[in-house]
Amino acid sequence: MTTGENNIIGDVVQAKIFQLVDDDGSVRAELSMNGGQPMLALAGQDGDIRLSLHLDADGAPNIVLTGEASNSRLVAHVDANGVPRIVLVGQDDVSLVGAAVDTDGSPSIVMNDQGGNTRMGLILNSDGAPNIVMSDENGNARLSASVNSDGAPAISLLDRTGNGRLGLVVDSEDESNILLMEEDGTCRLSAQLHSGGDAGVFVMDRTGNSRLGLTVDYQGAPGIGLFDEDGNSRLIAHVSIEGEPGLALFDETGESRVIAHVDSEGTASLDLIE
Repeated sequence: MTTGENNIIGDVVQAKIFQLVDDDGSVRAELSMNGGQPMLALAGQDGDIRLSLHLDADGAPNIVLTGEASNSRLVAHVDANGVPRIVLVGQDDVSLVGAAVDTDGSPSIVMNDQGGNTRMGLILNSDGAPNIVMSDENGNARLSASVNSDGAPAISLLDRTGNGRLGLVVDSEDESNILLMEEDGTCRLSAQLHSGGDAGVFVMDRTGNSRLGLTVDYQGAPGIGLFDEDGNSRLIAHVSIEGEPGLALFDETGESRVIAHVDSEGTASLDLIE
């Protein structure tokens, strides 16, 4: 070690605690060992610690910012798996907002209510597809909105047990769909609007098979279809764009057996087919 007029120069200084004090002698910063790990603490004029940097027992780094009552208000942490997290804490020591980046590169943000229950989550999947989940006061997901990797958006409304009951979807072909479902996920009603302009509403039985269909094609011609439990057409009624009504009855194999029609001249016809 060499000593100059105003400088002390050395290679190593060792101590268990380093303290920095202000003009009043109050400790404003301290570098020490805490639980076998290093810790740096910065204090305000009142002596309360406002910022600390430390390593936890696993060697993971932490940054903690505290409020005036020495309550943690912001915590930044990198866990043993290398996942970084930031947590914003309310006045009552309740974590209100959390942000993280998972090991697969997926970022997420979680927001909690004053009771600590998760109420909203925003996730960006590893393929870039975003998701939003909203939950009730018990933490049960009640609404989910997403855009898949093909760019198709979807919204799902869930019951209190987490089962999807209503779905809104615009698929990759820009066709719109509304789905009503039972608690087991079985679709009971589907409303569709195809990109070409055809619209339809289909009612399904409890096994998910279509039993009734109401359609209007892109030219405005309406139709009604009735189906058996296997999904086979048994009755089709329609009105053409010229205003001509028609009716067809089918057997269980799908073969037409009765065809009724009224043409634009008002002439009615009925065909019975063996």
